[in-house]
Amino acid sequence: MDSPLDIASYLDRIRVTQTPRADLHSLKTLHRQHVFLVPFENLDIHLDRTISLAPEALFDKIVRRRRGGYCFELNGLFQLLLEALGFQVYSTAARVLFGSDTIPPRSHRLLIVTLDGTDWMVDVGFGAFGLIEPLPLKTGLIHEQFTDRFRLEEDPLLGYVFQSYHDGEWHNQYAFSRDLHHPIDFTFANYYHSHSPQSIFTQKRMCQLPTPEGRKRLEDATLSQTVNGMTTTLTVEDEQEFLRILKIHFDLDLL
Repeated sequence: MDSPLDIASYLDRIRVTQTPRADLHSLKTLHRQHVFLVPFENLDIHLDRTISLAPEALFDKIVRRRRGGYCFELNGLFQLLLEALGFQVYSTAARVLFGSDTIPPRSHRLLIVTLDGTDWMVDVGFGAFGLIEPLPLKTGLIHEQFTDRFRLEEDPLLGYVFQSYHDGEWHNQYAFSRDLHHPIDFTFANYYHSHSPQSIFTQKRMCQLPTPEGRKRLEDATLSQTVNGMTTTLTVEDEQEFLRILKIHFDLDLL
């Protein structure tokens, strides 16, 4: 199978040392390592760099230059890795509900993997309160993942609704269906999010990583760290400190 991937380099990027198999154990390992080591970030937008979704460009940015990205990039490249490893996987699109009181457009890319007749929600590119490991597409179950709690509910209009538990209550993150989407289907949303003044990604710089103990978030001049439910914040004084924090907390250089 032709692939733009050097699989060994990709696995080294996410520190997976054993050869993965197309099974649930490997899927969980790959997913967990990916979100812990590859940041959700939009910094190229603020460097006036084009966000290319071409497979070779994604591999060069995320693996060779050890950068992060947002959903179209991270889940796009992760899908290629899963396909190369023999997983049955496809992309679908979600409506981001967090912070919205209307029905928003489909503007988030996530993956669905089928293993032994069960569909799994796979998403290494949401940031915020995103998954640590895959979730079975079954509603009404509460899933504990490190310090996070997640569940899927079903809405007659929106389909599956992915929720996370924080601040003492459940919050809608996004809604999606099982519809198959092709890479070309994300080009318009990618252009909007990287160019429109209304896009949150053009409004502020962000870099985020989950950790086994919580979350790290750098948004413009504020670094917040949540460890076992306790959050501390730090104000970033200047650009030099911003770059230093990127390296120390996210192992990221703006190459």
